[in-house]
Amino acid sequence: MSNSAKLRYLIDACGMKQADLMPILQMGSKQSLSNKFVNERWSLDDVIKIAEATGSKLAIIRPNGEQIVFTSENP
Repeated sequence: MSNSAKLRYLIDACGMKQADLMPILQMGSKQSLSNKFVNERWSLDDVIKIAEATGSKLAIIRPNGEQIVFTSENP
């Protein structure tokens, strides 16, 4: 499953629409957002913002169980 498909699943599971991401990602047009999905052009900052908007967290989980959580407050 592509990263875009996973993000689509996440926003759908949270009852959001793709267009709801426009203000969150500070995008001016639906076409720009659509291009991100089609071309897999996600920055770490984009994914952090989407995670927070859906009430989720973005983290790296190390083999020892340690979690490194990314937030927009400490990118």
